[in-house]
Amino acid sequence: LYTSLSSQLNPYQMNVVSALSRPGLSGVYLVEGPPGTGKTTTVISLVQTLLAINTVRAAQRRHP
Repeated sequence: LYTSLSSQLNPYQMNVVSALSRPGLSGVYLVEGPPGTGKTTTVISLVQTLLAINTVRAAQRRHP
């Protein structure tokens, strides 16, 4: 999953996605920056990553 994202995101964006998709992480986080720096792309990638992780975990629970 991270391999496919690394071709779409810059290193800073990848750091945000990998850091915020860690298991057990909670709280509110702010992604900020000037216009055109990829905030929306970063957040969309984070949501896609979290959905993919959740799908894999759900499948593992159904088929241990």
